Amino acid sequence: MKALGSKDYSRAIKLLSLALQFPNNSAELSYLVNSSLVTAYFETKQYVKAVEKGRECFKFKPTKSQVPLLSEMLYIFKTIDLVYVVVKNQIQVKI
Repeated sequence: MKALGSKDYSRAIKLLSLALQFPNNSAELSYLVNSSLVTAYFETKQYVKAVEKGRECFKFKPTKSQVPLLSEMLYIFKTIDLVYVVVKNQIQVKI
């Protein structure tokens, strides 16, 4: 996809989300679209959405090796969010 390749992640998210709305998508196509959305959401720091789309990928192509990876990703993203909140609160207190 051009938008993803050119790192226009906002546009990629819009187009890929539209692609998921088409009826009768094959499991393979749904997997590829969701996988691309994982990348786009990750690159735009929308980590929770990236994990959600990763779970969608898992539905279409389940493998045992993905379970620990998804759990680890979710833990990392929650930690990042927690650090962000703490830093943001410290900045607000100092202002």
